[in-house]
Amino acid sequence: MKIGDGDSDIRSKILDIYQNNSHFFNKVNKKFSLKWHLSFQKEILRRDEFERFIETGNIEETKIIITRRFQELMEKIKEYEKIIFNELS
Repeated sequence: MKIGDGDSDIRSKILDIYQNNSHFFNKVNKKFSLKWHLSFQKEILRRDEFERFIETGNIEETKIIITRRFQELMEKIKEYEKIIFNELS
């Protein structure tokens, strides 16, 4: 998840929220870059898993991995929503 460029006051408030919840926003630094800032990242398919798929062609194993990680991402998004809601309440 990235924060784009825009109003510096709003960006500063978002940075405060992210820093207050660094257990979740593990990609946040103390200072925003001028254009964008990475705050959260979820890997869906690791390089070794992709390479194994290329070597074996085992699409079922790959589907299972991608499905599980996507479900984990959806749970993280729910957690993100709760954090933002609580911070803005």
